[in-house]
Amino acid sequence: METLTKLGQCIDYTYRTREAWIQERIRMNNGDKSNCAVHHVVQHLLTARGPSFAVKHLDEEHVSELMYELEDDKGWAPRTTNKIPIYLGTILTHCWEKGKIKTLPYRKYSKRKIQERRIHWFTKDEVEQFYYASLDPFRRQDLADNVLVAAYTGGRMTEILKLTAKDVDLGQGVIHFGGRPGGHVTKARNWRAIPIEDRIYDIVERRCRENPGRLFPEFTRSEQLRRAFNKVREYLGKDGHYVYHTLRHSFATWLNDKGVPIATIQDLMGHKHIDSTMVYLKVSPHARAAAMANLSEQSPVMTPKFEPVVSPAMVVPDPQVWARFLEFQAFEQARQMALLQAPQLV
Repeated sequence: METLTKLGQCIDYTYRTREAWIQERIRMNNGDKSNCAVHHVVQHLLTARGPSFAVKHLDEEHVSELMYELEDDKGWAPRTTNKIPIYLGTILTHCWEKGKIKTLPYRKYSKRKIQERRIHWFTKDEVEQFYYASLDPFRRQDLADNVLVAAYTGGRMTEILKLTAKDVDLGQGVIHFGGRPGGHVTKARNWRAIPIEDRIYDIVERRCRENPGRLFPEFTRSEQLRRAFNKVREYLGKDGHYVYHTLRHSFATWLNDKGVPIATIQDLMGHKHIDSTMVYLKVSPHARAAAMANLSEQSPVMTPKFEPVVSPAMVVPDPQVWARFLEFQAFEQARQMALLQAPQLV
């Protein structure tokens, strides 16, 4: 009996032998796309990991990271994201029951609560700890460099691994993700330019000089990078919620803490929809403390005795506070319009 080892093989087998999936494929072939949620999610799974991805790596931690990636990339709501573990569990359980795979990497994947959002990120100090732990005791300069570049550019793992020396413009001080103007760009033409932060400039310059092709040729597959990352994470005592994608989350959190406008963060993250950006905008304890310190520094306004109190409508607001309010108001209007216009995923 043939043993299946790849994700694409298991998906194809399930479509050929599981009755409900057979019927959905028939509807798809007949042009009826009104009730084809399985096909929609499965195609994104194949795009994210590729048909040759080994199913033995689909443990709970990896699936959790995959959910976060697709939620970020596609702007999915948790209700849609939760279909990933459901359909993956169906595929693998079906193949296992039919004797097509030897073992289940995980029998039942955990779903997330509808209102749940990832609240984990690394501080800059923690990223530095990760960098130096990669060097000692692990002696992995490649991983140390990779982690810093990911944290200070907000690049997705696939984007970081595809970076080449041609994507870097040291003269302009930027890194191009998804291609560059005047050259190769992705089919969706969603390239973006990220300024090279001082902390990683020397690393990027050295890697461009030493590697005229890919900047990180040491990692030929994403799973290699994940395993190396997880070893250092465990050494530092971080739990499984801190995955490689957390570096991207940290980048957005640092920007938000510095008061960078939401629209700018959206552009740097490469999000098509601002709702995707809002997932990342968590206020860190450091930002809360800084905000309260700033509040305490403001001198209280004393109302003179026997003088009429000025109506709140007549008070001129602080320009920065007013600007943030207008920005938030514009965001809310854009979000409401997007929700009305965007098709609902079910």
